[in-house]
Amino acid sequence: MAFPGHFTIKNIVVPFESEKLIQHVASGEIDYTVCDENLAMVNATYYPDIDVGTAVSFSQNLAWGVRNISSEKLLSELNRWIASYKNTESYALLYAKYFKNSRSSIIVRSDYYALNTGKVSQYDDLIRKFSANINWDWRLLASLICQESRFNPDVTSGAGAYGLMQIMPVTGRNFGIDITSSPENNLRAGICYINWLHSIFDPKIPDEKERINFILAAYNAGPGHVLDAMKLAEKNGMNPQKWEGNVALWLLKKSEPQYFNDTVVKNGYFRGTESVNFVSQVLARFEHYKNIIP
Repeated sequence: MAFPGHFTIKNIVVPFESEKLIQHVASGEIDYTVCDENLAMVNATYYPDIDVGTAVSFSQNLAWGVRNISSEKLLSELNRWIASYKNTESYALLYAKYFKNSRSSIIVRSDYYALNTGKVSQYDDLIRKFSANINWDWRLLASLICQESRFNPDVTSGAGAYGLMQIMPVTGRNFGIDITSSPENNLRAGICYINWLHSIFDPKIPDEKERINFILAAYNAGPGHVLDAMKLAEKNGMNPQKWEGNVALWLLKKSEPQYFNDTVVKNGYFRGTESVNFVSQVLARFEHYKNIIP
């Protein structure tokens, strides 16, 4: 029943999770969906043209409920499982993605990012040109640049990284490039850096798809911390050539004293949350770009 000043909400059950529904909103297949705020904020970094600003309720705590009759065993088992799950690698990765994502609150919109233009920035032609130098799909390079600078050629980080690809001035000088002179030179320096990372990881990671994970992580964290995580993975019986659930886990663990003080670690403490998020977000946006840009 509808009342003056109100509207009727009709619930529709669909066989999709919230993230899939958000993808449908971004592609224009549906007009809107309802989901948890933290999930919306994370996905807004992948799909900058969606609006996540409309609240449909007050802030709510989340909980599971069981019947208060004959449910003691179920309640006990649920509590046991929750306590044990918090010690697993999958919990650490999920928590990092949805609750330690420092970029979730930074949503920058671009006039160029539109389904009907097929463009993501004013630098698309340059990105296409330089991506050929590293044999990357240009949309992957565009996603990395979006993650780093949101295509702002003049942005400077607190650490001093500058421009589209957030290159440190000393890195540019190492390649003989003034990174502040033009967006094109900033891109050129970033490509030189990625080529250098390829020289490190190409011999170590034979699988091309897996290798991209490591290079993206190293772009964010520096190669030393990623190499440390690979050594920790191997030492602890995991696959040092596989990112998800293996090296990514050990990059997260490099913030713990028992691991960053391990004898195989050469680069000390590192908080890997941002780098793990960086990889997943760049690749998720890349998949989205592939969907909207032939």
